[in-house]
Amino acid sequence: MNVNAQPQAAHRDCDACLEWRNHIERAREARKQYRQDADAKWSDDYCVRSVDLQKVTLIPTMPGCKTAVFVSRVVAFNKTFALVGKHSKAKRKHLVVAWHEATAGRKAEETAAAYLTALKYDRNVKHAMYWLDKCAGQNRNWCLFTLLSCLINSSKIEVDDVTLTLH
Repeated sequence: MNVNAQPQAAHRDCDACLEWRNHIERAREARKQYRQDADAKWSDDYCVRSVDLQKVTLIPTMPGCKTAVFVSRVVAFNKTFALVGKHSKAKRKHLVVAWHEATAGRKAEETAAAYLTALKYDRNVKHAMYWLDKCAGQNRNWCLFTLLSCLINSSKIEVDDVTLTLH
């Protein structure tokens, strides 16, 4: 299906068509804002990252292992905090927070702990900005908001504000 195709004239005002047009417009606006952040030259006081929980990995990775031997595997998770934009400090790097099912799963409180690790890693910045997807279990929950509120008001990090941009 061509996402840029316009609905036929007879169906232009139906609810589904209006919802589709609103969705496309919101997606364009989010992409425009993301592109502005990616093109910006950020000072050392800012850390702008795109955050996503990557595909679950089963370890060890052994192609064809069932044909040779049965090995139970461990589920591994990794939340990536990729830098967005042009950061002036060469020492600032992309960040991956990884854990396995024996230590935690992917519930709200467990994925929120990845933000704690990331903010402690970037503890010297004043402003943290995160681009997130709209996954409610990972990024839109009270556990994450409570954690961020407590961290901002603590002395563990120097961050004055955390901006969450959902796209």
